[in-house]
Amino acid sequence: MSVVPQTIAVTSEASPSRIDTLRQDAWDHALHTYGTGYLFGVRARRFKKRMGRLTFAGIVIPVVVGAVAVSGIPWPGILPALVVVAGALGIPLAVVNTYALTSDWSGTYAHAVQSAAANQQLADAFRNLAKSYTDADEFEQALKLLQAQDSAQKDRDSSQQVTPAETRMGMRAALFERGKACAVCRVVPSAMKPSECGVCGDFPKKWIG
Repeated sequence: MSVVPQTIAVTSEASPSRIDTLRQDAWDHALHTYGTGYLFGVRARRFKKRMGRLTFAGIVIPVVVGAVAVSGIPWPGILPALVVVAGALGIPLAVVNTYALTSDWSGTYAHAVQSAAANQQLADAFRNLAKSYTDADEFEQALKLLQAQDSAQKDRDSSQQVTPAETRMGMRAALFERGKACAVCRVVPSAMKPSECGVCGDFPKKWIG
């Protein structure tokens, strides 16, 4: 599956309710992959904004100084003052740029985009599977194929250092999308606004703004 934890495993035990057990497992996978896709989608938007702001700041400072230099504005001392200001702003900007490079913001963003799309596709596939098939053997075979894809994506996601707050946000998104109650607070989320729950809440509200 995904970064959001799962609790229900497939059983191959033959029983009258076997198909129902498999179907429930598919629904559980749909819920958790949806939550993981959601959290990576939010992460992608956050890093896109960060990189956009950094790029803008890196361009606008020299552009302003250059524009003043060629404009011939008859204000004595304005250009030297702008150069001093640009230099002062350039130091923290250089620090942030260095941090972004060493922290691989671009790689984090690229993975978040890929994972958001992949997990959403998995969620759709698990959801469609849960609504189809009446034969337990065929259902289980199809479920195992999706679980293998899910496991491969989970391995890729495991290197991304998903935070507990992101996991809680993903869980809330999944519960909200499915209209399900949280296993801990017993509340069905009516919105993505975070609660104080340690399973489906307690994450920055600005992430969903």
